[in-house]
Amino acid sequence: MGSSHSKFKGFEALTTVEESATVSTVKESKPHRDHPLEWEVLYLRRCLLFFIPVELVDLIIEHAQYWPQTSSFVEYEPDFTLSVTRDSANNNSHWLYLLCGPVDLEGRDRVRQEFGEKLLGKKIKWNGLKFGRKEKVSNMAAKEEKPKVMRKVKKVVFRIWSHDQGWGAEPNEPHLTGYEASFTWFEAAICPGEVKPGWPLWDRDYPVSADVVDPLTLPPREAGGWKIWHLQSNVRASTYGALHKIVWTDRDDESQPATSWGPKETGRGAGTGFVRSIHPRDAIAVVARTRFPGWVNYVRRVEMEMFYTIS
Repeated sequence: MGSSHSKFKGFEALTTVEESATVSTVKESKPHRDHPLEWEVLYLRRCLLFFIPVELVDLIIEHAQYWPQTSSFVEYEPDFTLSVTRDSANNNSHWLYLLCGPVDLEGRDRVRQEFGEKLLGKKIKWNGLKFGRKEKVSNMAAKEEKPKVMRKVKKVVFRIWSHDQGWGAEPNEPHLTGYEASFTWFEAAICPGEVKPGWPLWDRDYPVSADVVDPLTLPPREAGGWKIWHLQSNVRASTYGALHKIVWTDRDDESQPATSWGPKETGRGAGTGFVRSIHPRDAIAVVARTRFPGWVNYVRRVEMEMFYTIS
């Protein structure tokens, strides 16, 4: 894992990425789609099956990470602020900031219809390959067939623009630097099945860890039907807004040492088991947290992308 710093619309961007990064300036560009649609993945898969075994087809798509994705974001301007008030239980405050899902891992009607519309009824030219009604692609997607489309989440990417109140260093704590003992942070939660988009999430009973010594040390937990992981801490006592990028995949290693991902250097959680724990109809929430009076979590924007396989 590597990290980089760059300027982003007034934010000092601290970005955790999958490979080593270099210093760069982020420039605005026209929106573009850098991931395939579901029907495009199925189309490619059918084409490859003409030439190579299905086992190799799946490996090629997996290696290329040629996956569809679903995304969601919330942005406040001015920043959303979360602080501890008199009404905060046990000096804890939380806000369910962003919801993505529920994840439809078993849906089939929409993608089958889309796939059929693209491939049936006329000849199509795609990367030099031509297919018509009488060829195998047509037969595989024929209307009388009703295959069950299966989806599996492979990777979740979070981006968080935030900072704390900008002060908080104690004279007797000179050893604390970076993310240590930062009491503004974020959690990623897999929500109970009954959660639906549009529901007032802030009214829901979220199980808060009351006795938090250091958010960096919080282990994954289950409570009230929720599954919760420490996602990212803010830089301690910094007024500079930072962009943190966190990438969790289904290939995390449960046997890795608790500190192997460098939480004190990056402020992020390992996410061990998170992606593998996402099941059909689950929704994913990002929860802003603050503990103790005086600490304030300033949140500009949170984004989430879920990448998944389809077959």
